[in-house]
Amino acid sequence: MTGGRGADAVIVAVGATKANEQAAAILKHFDGRMLMFAAAYPAPELGISSNDIHYRRMEILGTYLGDTKDFLEAARLLNQRVVDVRPLIEASYPLEDIQKAFEEAARPGNYRVSVMLHESGREEGTCSK
Repeated sequence: MTGGRGADAVIVAVGATKANEQAAAILKHFDGRMLMFAAAYPAPELGISSNDIHYRRMEILGTYLGDTKDFLEAARLLNQRVVDVRPLIEASYPLEDIQKAFEEAARPGNYRVSVMLHESGREEGTCSK
């Protein structure tokens, strides 16, 4: 996707060692930035050597505490399709199958499960894990 140049910035919001390693691998070789969100416990390994951080001049940034304003802005961007997450969804379930959706989402390795809030609106309202 980057023509071999690598990404300028990568957002890691999964909280898994493999995601951390993949983020470093797709980051451009010099002066790339990684934004790290909180992870579960036990905390995953970062998977990046201090030499890589130093010699590649990587910036690793942490973030904490999104508020209601941030949540509402994210919801607006999703609802207006400024950010299209449909390619990221691995499985979708109607609201009446929400228990199946939770079971699917709880399996290790599954993160992108969607519950459809409107039967007619496969494109409209979703709630994703």
